[in-house]
Amino acid sequence: MNARLIGIACAIVASASHAAAQLGGLNPPAGPIQNTGPDLGQVEPRIPVGPGTTPGGSFSQFTISQPGSYYLTGDLVGVSGRSGIFIESSGVSLDLNGFEVRGVSGSGSGIVISGFGIDNVRIFNGGVRGWGQTSVSTFNGTGVIVRDLTVSDGGRDGIGLGLRSLAESCTVNNCAGDGISSNDSSAILRCVIQQCETGISGSNGMLVKDCKVSFCDEDGIRVISGTVDSCDVGNVDRDGIALKFDDGVGITADGGVVRNCNVDLARRHGINVENDALVENNLVTVPVVDGIRCISECRIRGNTIQAADSGARPANGIRATGGGNFIENNHIGGFTTGLRVDVARSAIFGNISSGALTAYNIAASNVVGPVSFGGINFGPINGTSGGAPQGGGDPRANLAF
Repeated sequence: MNARLIGIACAIVASASHAAAQLGGLNPPAGPIQNTGPDLGQVEPRIPVGPGTTPGGSFSQFTISQPGSYYLTGDLVGVSGRSGIFIESSGVSLDLNGFEVRGVSGSGSGIVISGFGIDNVRIFNGGVRGWGQTSVSTFNGTGVIVRDLTVSDGGRDGIGLGLRSLAESCTVNNCAGDGISSNDSSAILRCVIQQCETGISGSNGMLVKDCKVSFCDEDGIRVISGTVDSCDVGNVDRDGIALKFDDGVGITADGGVVRNCNVDLARRHGINVENDALVENNLVTVPVVDGIRCISECRIRGNTIQAADSGARPANGIRATGGGNFIENNHIGGFTTGLRVDVARSAIFGNISSGALTAYNIAASNVVGPVSFGGINFGPINGTSGGAPQGGGDPRANLAF
């Protein structure tokens, strides 16, 4: 027994001696104390935004002029007559670090890409509020990513994107201009916009997906061409979703898709497209004008269009003002006219119009599936076919009741 205890004690002493040898002696060496750990740049390889690292100038409080990863160490409060942060270099990552870039009366923009030819910039993780101009302006950049920002109370647009850029998971509220405005070939994903002029506006080749837009003074979502998918738009004063130029431009837009969207209480048109567009599987409720309006060469299919319960009938569930459209399998309820086609050379099959004063108003020389109706005021059909006994059973039939 004693031999075993002696062996254990020797092992403990040997282990302690080895550990001491690894750690060094308890007596420090002579001379000044030296840092033996990693320096601050190794622990935090990013650059704090501040007067010593990113000094500003006449137009900005701070300027990032070199590539690198930058971050805020606290709220940035603006000053009158200047913007908050200028970015003048490609290859910049700016982490707001949960803090707020806050403007004051007379201030410029919150964050600005101020040079040209700048790409590969990321701005994320914080708030931008109360600036006199565009809150986050990256119009001059290409391939910019703006993510996880809360933007509010801006004097112009909330977020402005350049070419081939991305805004994702941002919230924009109460801006005097557009909530998010973008140049060509950009994507806007999972953003929430309310109380702006137009919620989302964009140019050609846009992708707008899983966004929510409400209480805007003009259009909810307006892009020239691209795809608008799975978005909710409500309580806007003009078009809910538009694939078109802004009013008064005098030219029309070509191409685009609107699908799987919910448009509620747009006070002009629910969905307004021009040429060569696909509009499918949307739910549209409007109180005043047209549920879905198109010009020519469009395909309008599988939509549900309902008049809002506002005490007055809106004009048209679907209206096509040009030719070459294919309108099929839509359900339309409660309008003055359910489906209206103004000119020749469209195909109309398998639609249902209910509760309209005039179920179908279709010009001559269109291809129309047999119309099955009864008990309502039905306007004339002038097409290659029209009229069929009630309950005729033709899958191409347009029904009215």
